[in-house]
Amino acid sequence: MKTKLARDVEILEVKNAIYPCPKPVRERKPRKAKVMPRRKQLEQQLKAMVIAIIFWRDGQECVQKATDGAKCGNGLAWGHYQSQGQSAWLRYDLGNVFVQCGNHNLLDKNGDKSYATWFVSTFGQAAAEAVQAEARAHSGGKQRTIQELEELLEWYDHLYQSRFCASETIEGRIKEGYYGELFPLRKQAMASAVQGV
Repeated sequence: MKTKLARDVEILEVKNAIYPCPKPVRERKPRKAKVMPRRKQLEQQLKAMVIAIIFWRDGQECVQKATDGAKCGNGLAWGHYQSQGQSAWLRYDLGNVFVQCGNHNLLDKNGDKSYATWFVSTFGQAAAEAVQAEARAHSGGKQRTIQELEELLEWYDHLYQSRFCASETIEGRIKEGYYGELFPLRKQAMASAVQGV
């Protein structure tokens, strides 16, 4: 005759055969936090800051709306006078970046000259040539150093914090640096173009 303990063991063996135990779960090792390189962090912060400044500066509408508003549509984004592919150096420069709708940005990518026409009519031929000269001076994929990116971010933060005290005219905002502060030649060219209008 089987004892109670022996019967309990048999019942447990039968249950284990019918309902097998789940596989043991391996403990996962905690993942190491991925550290984003400093350049990448600065570039993300600069992009966000530039977009915030230009959306405030350009009035949250496509800059080409007044000249060609019938084509506007497809959302708003940042548009570069000198494309990002042509000049990594000017990617975050306020004198090269403006609010542009998706339709006008696509037209510009496909070779339409309306963006260049708007830029020249707004700031003058001398300003356009100064931007192009700056792009040529830093051609070949030259990028800003990490220190230059940090200084640029600090300057843009200052501009953004000071936006409520900024001039309401393009000429005043040029002098204050809202259209590019690092290139005195362009600032001077843009200021003289606006004064000549």
